[in-house]
Amino acid sequence: MAACVCLAGTPPREVLVFTTPTNEGVFTQYQREVLKEIHIRTGIECMLKELPKKRSLVDANKGEYAGVAARIRGLETDYPNLKMVGVSHFTVQHILFAKKKDIIETVNDIGTLTEHAARTGYIVGFLRGSKKAQTLLSELPAKKKVALDSPEKAFKILEMGRIGAYLAGPGIVNRAILKKRFSRSGIQEICVLTETQLFPYVHAKYAYLIPVLENALQSMVDDGTLDSIRNTLE
Repeated sequence: MAACVCLAGTPPREVLVFTTPTNEGVFTQYQREVLKEIHIRTGIECMLKELPKKRSLVDANKGEYAGVAARIRGLETDYPNLKMVGVSHFTVQHILFAKKKDIIETVNDIGTLTEHAARTGYIVGFLRGSKKAQTLLSELPAKKKVALDSPEKAFKILEMGRIGAYLAGPGIVNRAILKKRFSRSGIQEICVLTETQLFPYVHAKYAYLIPVLENALQSMVDDGTLDSIRNTLE
Protein backbone atom coordinates (compact mmCIF):
# COMPACT_ATOMS: atom_id res chain seq x y z
CA MET A 1 0.00 0.00 0.00
CA ALA A 2 2.45 2.64 -1.15
CA ALA A 3 2.88 5.78 -3.19
CA CYS A 4 5.59 8.39 -3.34
CA VAL A 5 5.68 11.28 -0.88
CA CYS A 6 8.40 13.63 0.29
CA LEU A 7 9.55 13.33 3.88
CA ALA A 8 11.00 16.73 4.80
CA GLY A 9 14.63 16.90 3.74
CA THR A 10 14.83 13.30 2.48
CA PRO A 11 14.18 11.39 -0.76
CA PRO A 12 10.61 10.36 -1.61
CA ARG A 13 9.06 7.74 0.63
CA GLU A 14 5.85 5.75 0.56
CA VAL A 15 2.53 6.81 1.98
CA LEU A 16 1.83 5.19 5.35
CA VAL A 17 -1.60 3.55 5.38
CA PHE A 18 -2.92 2.84 8.88
CA THR A 19 -5.87 0.54 9.53
CA THR A 20 -8.82 1.27 11.77
CA PRO A 21 -12.06 -0.66 12.47
CA THR A 22 -15.09 0.15 10.35
CA ASN A 23 -18.15 1.99 11.63
CA GLU A 24 -16.48 4.06 14.35
CA GLY A 25 -18.03 7.30 13.20
CA VAL A 26 -16.59 10.49 14.62
CA PHE A 27 -13.62 8.63 16.10
CA THR A 28 -12.52 7.74 12.56
CA GLN A 29 -12.83 11.41 11.63
CA TYR A 30 -10.67 12.32 14.64
CA GLN A 31 -7.97 9.92 13.51
CA ARG A 32 -8.01 11.33 9.98
CA GLU A 33 -7.46 14.82 11.37
CA VAL A 34 -4.55 13.61 13.51
CA LEU A 35 -2.91 11.95 10.52
CA LYS A 36 -3.32 15.13 8.47
CA GLU A 37 -1.55 17.07 11.20
CA ILE A 38 1.26 14.51 11.32
CA HIS A 39 1.72 15.03 7.58
CA ILE A 40 1.93 18.79 8.08
CA ARG A 41 4.52 18.46 10.84
CA THR A 42 6.72 15.71 9.40
CA GLY A 43 6.14 15.54 5.67
CA ILE A 44 5.09 11.90 6.06
CA GLU A 45 1.83 11.39 4.21
CA CYS A 46 -0.52 9.17 6.22
CA MET A 47 -3.84 7.66 5.22
CA LEU A 48 -6.53 5.68 7.01
CA LYS A 49 -8.04 2.41 5.81
CA GLU A 50 -11.25 1.12 7.42
CA LEU A 51 -11.41 -2.67 7.79
CA PRO A 52 -13.28 -5.18 9.97
CA LYS A 53 -11.81 -5.04 13.47
CA LYS A 54 -9.89 -8.33 13.48
CA ARG A 55 -8.73 -7.98 9.91
CA SER A 56 -7.37 -4.48 10.58
CA LEU A 57 -4.96 -6.01 13.08
CA VAL A 58 -4.07 -9.17 11.17
CA ASP A 59 -3.37 -7.39 7.89
CA ALA A 60 -1.25 -4.72 9.57
CA ASN A 61 0.71 -7.40 11.41
CA LYS A 62 1.37 -9.13 8.07
CA GLY A 63 2.80 -5.90 6.71
CA GLU A 64 0.03 -5.35 4.17
CA TYR A 65 -0.45 -1.92 5.76
CA ALA A 66 1.95 0.40 7.58
CA GLY A 67 0.30 -0.07 10.97
CA VAL A 68 -2.83 0.47 13.03
CA ALA A 69 -4.05 3.94 13.92
CA ALA A 70 -5.16 3.59 17.53
CA ARG A 71 -4.93 0.64 19.93
CA ILE A 72 -4.27 -0.05 23.59
CA ARG A 73 -0.81 -0.62 25.03
CA GLY A 74 0.56 -4.16 24.79
CA LEU A 75 -0.63 -5.11 21.32
CA GLU A 76 2.76 -6.69 20.56
CA THR A 77 1.89 -9.69 22.71
CA ASP A 78 -0.53 -11.01 20.09
CA TYR A 79 0.80 -9.13 17.07
CA PRO A 80 4.61 -9.19 17.36
CA ASN A 81 5.30 -7.34 14.11
CA LEU A 82 3.50 -4.22 15.34
CA LYS A 83 5.61 -1.69 17.24
CA MET A 84 4.03 0.97 19.43
CA VAL A 85 4.57 4.67 18.89
CA GLY A 86 5.12 5.71 22.49
CA VAL A 87 2.98 8.86 22.66
CA SER A 88 -0.74 8.45 23.21
CA HIS A 89 -2.90 10.52 20.88
CA PHE A 90 -6.29 9.64 22.36
CA THR A 91 -7.81 8.58 25.65
CA VAL A 92 -10.85 6.42 25.03
CA GLN A 93 -13.61 6.64 27.60
CA HIS A 94 -16.19 4.01 28.45
CA ILE A 95 -19.33 5.81 29.54
CA LEU A 96 -22.59 4.77 31.13
CA PHE A 97 -25.87 6.09 29.75
CA ALA A 98 -29.32 5.69 31.31
CA LYS A 99 -32.81 7.17 31.31
CA LYS A 100 -34.45 5.90 34.49
CA LYS A 101 -34.33 8.30 37.42
CA ASP A 102 -33.32 5.70 40.01
CA ILE A 103 -30.31 4.63 37.93
CA ILE A 104 -29.26 8.22 37.28
CA GLU A 105 -29.46 9.06 40.97
CA THR A 106 -27.79 5.87 42.27
CA VAL A 107 -25.05 4.81 39.88
CA ASN A 108 -21.70 6.62 39.74
CA ASP A 109 -19.13 3.86 39.08
CA ILE A 110 -18.87 0.20 38.13
CA GLY A 111 -19.46 -0.94 41.71
CA THR A 112 -22.74 0.91 42.14
CA LEU A 113 -23.78 -0.17 38.64
CA THR A 114 -23.24 -3.83 39.53
CA GLU A 115 -24.99 -3.52 42.89
CA HIS A 116 -27.96 -1.59 41.56
CA ALA A 117 -28.45 -3.86 38.55
CA ALA A 118 -28.33 -6.92 40.79
CA ARG A 119 -30.84 -5.41 43.19
CA THR A 120 -33.35 -4.05 40.68
CA GLY A 121 -32.97 -6.59 37.90
CA TYR A 122 -32.50 -4.23 34.97
CA ILE A 123 -30.36 -5.25 32.00
CA VAL A 124 -27.14 -3.51 30.95
CA GLY A 125 -26.38 -3.29 27.24
CA PHE A 126 -22.89 -3.17 25.76
CA LEU A 127 -21.36 -3.40 22.29
CA ARG A 128 -20.69 -6.86 20.93
CA GLY A 129 -16.97 -7.61 20.78
CA SER A 130 -15.94 -5.01 23.35
CA LYS A 131 -13.47 -6.76 25.64
CA LYS A 132 -13.34 -3.71 27.91
CA ALA A 133 -17.11 -3.79 28.42
CA GLN A 134 -17.06 -7.54 29.04
CA THR A 135 -14.38 -7.08 31.69
CA LEU A 136 -16.20 -4.22 33.39
CA LEU A 137 -19.44 -6.21 33.49
CA SER A 138 -17.84 -9.50 34.48
CA GLU A 139 -19.51 -9.46 37.92
CA LEU A 140 -22.98 -9.25 36.42
CA PRO A 141 -24.82 -12.52 35.68
CA ALA A 142 -25.25 -13.27 31.98
CA LYS A 143 -29.02 -12.75 32.19
CA LYS A 144 -28.50 -9.14 33.33
CA LYS A 145 -26.44 -8.02 30.33
CA VAL A 146 -26.88 -8.11 26.58
CA ALA A 147 -24.49 -7.63 23.65
CA LEU A 148 -25.72 -5.23 20.98
CA ASP A 149 -24.58 -4.68 17.42
CA SER A 150 -24.40 -0.88 17.27
CA PRO A 151 -24.60 2.27 19.41
CA GLU A 152 -27.72 3.31 17.51
CA LYS A 153 -29.49 0.09 18.50
CA ALA A 154 -28.33 0.49 22.09
CA PHE A 155 -29.70 4.01 22.36
CA LYS A 156 -32.95 2.98 20.68
CA ILE A 157 -33.75 0.14 23.07
CA LEU A 158 -32.56 2.24 26.01
CA GLU A 159 -35.03 4.92 24.94
CA MET A 160 -37.77 2.25 24.75
CA GLY A 161 -36.94 0.98 28.25
CA ARG A 162 -35.92 -2.50 27.14
CA ILE A 163 -32.57 -2.08 28.90
CA GLY A 164 -31.84 0.01 31.96
CA ALA A 165 -28.35 1.20 31.07
CA TYR A 166 -25.89 1.20 28.19
CA LEU A 167 -22.14 0.86 28.73
CA ALA A 168 -20.66 2.67 25.74
CA GLY A 169 -17.26 3.16 24.22
CA PRO A 170 -15.59 5.06 22.69
CA GLY A 171 -17.21 7.97 24.45
CA ILE A 172 -16.54 10.39 21.61
CA VAL A 173 -18.59 8.25 19.21
CA ASN A 174 -21.54 7.75 21.52
CA ARG A 175 -21.75 11.36 22.68
CA ALA A 176 -22.00 12.42 19.05
CA ILE A 177 -24.78 9.90 18.33
CA LEU A 178 -26.72 10.92 21.45
CA LYS A 179 -26.43 14.59 20.53
CA LYS A 180 -27.42 14.10 16.89
CA ARG A 181 -30.14 11.45 17.06
CA PHE A 182 -31.39 11.02 20.63
CA SER A 183 -31.14 14.48 22.16
CA ARG A 184 -34.86 14.49 23.07
CA SER A 185 -34.95 10.92 24.37
CA GLY A 186 -34.31 11.73 28.02
CA ILE A 187 -31.17 9.62 27.97
CA GLN A 188 -28.33 11.06 30.04
CA GLU A 189 -24.63 10.41 30.39
CA ILE A 190 -24.21 9.21 33.99
CA CYS A 191 -20.48 8.73 34.47
CA VAL A 192 -17.17 7.82 32.89
CA LEU A 193 -16.32 4.29 34.03
CA THR A 194 -12.80 3.97 32.59
CA GLU A 195 -10.24 5.91 30.59
CA THR A 196 -7.69 4.06 28.48
CA GLN A 197 -4.87 5.54 26.43
CA LEU A 198 -4.59 4.58 22.76
CA PHE A 199 -1.42 4.60 20.68
CA PRO A 200 -0.54 4.26 16.99
CA TYR A 201 1.44 1.17 15.95
CA VAL A 202 3.67 0.69 12.93
CA HIS A 203 4.85 -2.51 11.29
CA ALA A 204 8.44 -3.41 12.20
CA LYS A 205 9.69 -2.35 8.78
CA TYR A 206 8.69 1.21 9.65
CA ALA A 207 10.16 1.19 13.16
CA TYR A 208 12.80 3.69 12.07
CA LEU A 209 10.02 6.30 11.83
CA ILE A 210 8.87 5.89 15.43
CA PRO A 211 11.03 8.75 16.84
CA VAL A 212 9.74 11.11 14.14
CA LEU A 213 6.11 10.17 14.83
CA GLU A 214 6.61 10.43 18.59
CA ASN A 215 8.10 13.92 18.28
CA ALA A 216 5.19 15.05 16.12
CA LEU A 217 2.56 13.64 18.46
CA GLN A 218 4.26 15.05 21.55
CA SER A 219 4.31 18.50 19.98
CA MET A 220 0.59 18.12 19.29
CA VAL A 221 0.02 17.21 22.94
CA ASP A 222 2.14 20.11 24.18
CA ASP A 223 0.56 22.82 22.04
CA GLY A 224 -3.02 21.62 22.54
CA THR A 225 -3.65 20.54 18.96
CA LEU A 226 -5.02 17.12 19.93
CA ASP A 227 -7.44 18.71 22.39
CA SER A 228 -8.54 21.20 19.76
CA ILE A 229 -9.27 18.44 17.23
CA ARG A 230 -11.24 16.49 19.80
CA ASN A 231 -13.20 19.52 20.96
CA THR A 232 -14.37 20.29 17.43
CA LEU A 233 -15.84 16.79 17.09
CA GLU A 234 -17.18 15.89 20.53
